This record gives sequence, C-alpha cells and structure tokens, in this order.
Amino acid sequence: MALADPPESDPTAALIASAAQEFDEPALWNEDDQRQLTSRQSPRRFFIDGMVEGWGPVAPRVTDKLKARFPDIVDQRFWDIANAALPHTALSIQRLYAIFQAIDYLAYRKISGDVVECGVFKGGGAIALIKSLAIFGLTDRKVFLLDTFEGWPEPSAEDTDIFGQNHKKNYHKEIETSSKTSCYRLDNFFERTKSAIYENTREFPESNIIFLKGMVENTLPNDQVGHLCLLRLDTDYYESTKWELQQLYPQLNDNGILLIDDYGQFHGARKAVDEYFSVRREKLLFSRDDFSGRTAIKI
Repeated sequence: MALADPPESDPTAALIASAAQEFDEPALWNEDDQRQLTSRQSPRRFFIDGMVEGWGPVAPRVTDKLKARFPDIVDQRFWDIANAALPHTALSIQRLYAIFQAIDYLAYRKISGDVVECGVFKGGGAIALIKSLAIFGLTDRKVFLLDTFEGWPEPSAEDTDIFGQNHKKNYHKEIETSSKTSCYRLDNFFERTKSAIYENTREFPESNIIFLKGMVENTLPNDQVGHLCLLRLDTDYYESTKWELQQLYPQLNDNGILLIDDYGQFHGARKAVDEYFSVRREKLLFSRDDFSGRTAIKI
C-alpha cells in the first residue's frame, strides 16, 4: 500500500504514514524497532498481528508512533492505562482497549457485580481492568484473579492454534528437554505478578484484589465469587475455558460483559466457547476486537 506524502505541517499524518509504511514493508524495520519487541516473533506472527491487524509488535511503552497506529483512540486515560499494562502483557492494543470500553459501559449502565479474570500471566490484563475500574469510579468491586501462577498446565489434544502449533506435543517436548524455566514451569511467578499488579494499581483498594491460585478446575466453584459484571477468560486451552464458562457464566449478570481472549488464536478455547453456547441454545453477538479477542454482552 502506497501513501502520498503528508503535508509537513501535519505531524500526526506523518506519523500515521510512517507506521503504515513500516508494517507494509518489513525490510524498513530498523534495529531500534527490533529492540522494542517484548518477545521474539516469527514472520507469520508479524504478518498476522502486524500487516493484517495493524498493531504489529507490541512495544513495552506507549509512544507517539504506537498511538499513531490508532488515531481513533483519543481518550488519554486509556493510553495512560496501556502504558502501565504493556510491560506486563502480550495483549494487543485492541484487546486492552476492549477492557477499557467494557468498564466504561458497565459504569455508565450501572451494572452491578464483581470482576473475574481467568488467566493472569504477567498481570497486564489485570492492571488494565483494575485501573479502568478506578478511573470509572468502581473501586467498590472485587476483582478475582485466577491462575496457576506457576506456568501453563498440560494441554489436551484439542489445543492447537492458528500458527500450526500442537501445544500438547510442545508441552511434552519442552518438559522432557528443557532444564530452564519455560512457560510451562515458571519459578517465583506468583510473587512477581502480584507485585506488578499492586505497584501499578495503587489507586484501587488492595483488599478488593483477590488471587485464587491453582488450576481453575480446583479453585472453581468458589464461595467468594458471587454475581459478576465482567468475566474475562484468557487460559488458552479447551478444558479450562469449558470449566470457566460452566462455573462462572451463570453468575454473570444480565448486560454484563464477557471477554474471550483466545477465541481466534486457540482452537481449543474456540471449541469450548462454541460448544457451551450451542448446548445452551444461546446466541450472543461476539464482536471482534482483533484476530483473537471477542467481546459479548449477556442478554
């Protein structure tokens, strides 16, 4: 895609043109751009996340160049949240913005209930959730954060993804051959994640942030978790996603928000969601946030 040179007097247009050219022509990426990646990504990942989705490799902080890729997002409060969340997440700007919009909607509609996130990893999604709750005056809500906090569990045969990865095979190979910490075995991860969340959400009551550590199949159901206004599922795999929906979706209040992080990327998570709503004979409008994330309102 070729763009005409913008007027020199329009710096925003110049940034947009530069960002578009960068992702249309990967050969133009320079060493500084590469250093800003939070993780090494394959050419296929670059293509899907960058060229198709428009957000490209996630930077560890918000920059003018990153903002220029999303000229429609004009609320500076969101960019402040994203700046805090990005060092602790692999979520796209679109999925972070979906969290922000969801909390805005819940506050405006005065939807009651607490918040649950299943799949916390490094804490960036939780930071976005909690800071959004604070911005929109919902500091009385409890936020339940569920994760093993020790690494991903063993996948099932259902757990492949759109990049051609068979996670069950990857799991056994990595467990057998790797002596170092991997995504399946994370040392001291709970304390690091908890610290990152607390440090970035000081405006929210710490007593309202509740960690439930362990496999969701073991920590749910839980008497502490009552009616919900928002349910965010980000555990990637079939068995956990199925269990989370069975245990938590009935507790989501009408007009509450369901955020599915892995619908487009992980075949197992998608199958679990499709099966659950097919059995219930309930058709929700799942709005596409990006190639993987989906947002729905319970009616």
